Amino acid sequence: RPRGEGEAGRRHRGPPRRRADMNLALLDPFSHNELPEVIEAKLEVPSTVSVCAFNRRGSMLAGGCDNGHVIVWDFETHGVARTLELHEAPVTSVSWTKSSRRLLSSGADGRLAVWDVLGACVVQLLARENLEFTGASTHPLRRDVCLACSSSTVVASR
Repeated sequence: RPRGEGEAGRRHRGPPRRRADMNLALLDPFSHNELPEVIEAKLEVPSTVSVCAFNRRGSMLAGGCDNGHVIVWDFETHGVARTLELHEAPVTSVSWTKSSRRLLSSGADGRLAVWDVLGACVVQLLARENLEFTGASTHPLRRDVCLACSSSTVVASR
C-alpha cells in the first residue's frame, strides 16, 4: 500500500475534523490572536495612505495615497521602491497581479491604470469622465481581467 493511504485507498490527512471546528474560524474571525502586539517598523509616507495591498509573496507593499500617487515599498528594507504618479484625485484601490510584475490602481478621478512596476510606467489606462471608481481588483489567475466598482456601476474589463 502506498505511503500515506488509509484503509480504502484514501489519503489519510490526519484526524478527522468536526464540521463545527472547521467553521469556527469563519464564524469568529477574531477569536485567534494573530495580530502583532508591537509595532516593529514604520514606513515613510509622503501623503495619507488610504488603501494598501501586499503582493502575493509579501515582499512588496503598494499604497494608494490621497494625493493621487501610488507608493510601492520593498517590505524587506522598508524603503520606497517606486512612486507611481498618474491619478489627479485620491487612489481608491490597489491590486497586484499574480506575478507581482503589474499593479492595478483605481482613482476617484475615473481612471483605472495597469502599471508595469519595474518600469514604473502605465501599460494600460481606462479613463471615464464623470465616474468615480470606488475600488478595483485584478483577477487571481488572469492578468488581462479586472473588476472595477463605482458608486453606480460595476465594470469588468479585459
